[in-house]
Amino acid sequence: MQQAPHPRVGVGVLLTDSQGRVLLTLRKLPPEAGCSSIVGGKVDFLETLEQCAIREARKEVGVEISLRALLCVSRVKPARSAGSASTSCLRISP
Repeated sequence: MQQAPHPRVGVGVLLTDSQGRVLLTLRKLPPEAGCSSIVGGKVDFLETLEQCAIREARKEVGVEISLRALLCVSRVKPARSAGSASTSCLRISP
C-alpha cells in the first residue's frame, strides 16, 4: 500500500434506530474489505467533521441525519505495512 503524503482524518457515524439497534455496512475496499463497519469515511480538504459525517451518511446509506454528540476521538496506528496512522472521530446520530 502506498503511504499517504499526510495523515488523514476519518469520521464514523453511529446510526441507531428507535430500538437502539446500530446500522452496520459491509466494507468494499481493502484493507477492511468484507468487514462490517459503521458508516464513515475520510474528511475532505477544508471540510468540517460535521460536514463529513452528514456527507458520508448520505453517500453510504442515503439518509439525512442530524448530529447529536461527539462520542470519541482516537488515533489508530495500523500495522507497519499499512504505512501511516489515522485519526478517527465518531459522531452519533439518532
